Amino acid sequence: MPPEKGGDPIGNPRLRLAVDNAKAVNMPADNIERAIKKATGELEGVTFHELMYEGYGPAGVAILVEVATDIKTDRCRSKTPLSKAEEVWEKPLGCMDV
Repeated sequence: MPPEKGGDPIGNPRLRLAVDNAKAVNMPADNIERAIKKATGELEGVTFHELMYEGYGPAGVAILVEVATDIKTDRCRSKTPLSKAEEVWEKPLGCMDV
């Protein structure tokens, strides 16, 4: 699932921002390059799966989050960055493969 704007930071402002943020925290250049190659599908054996989380947040506000992950097994049951939100809101988010 290649990014819509490609793996060149010059032509992709969101990627440029991510690279700048990574460099700001002294992430090694090899790690940055590997992450870009992984996201663009240039690395062998990496498959992304699209998931959708849905639920209700504070004050009953409906939440719909689309994500892509390379987690291979039981993607919906894995602990995700959204798990913290679920703890804070005290409401679970449902997950489904897209």
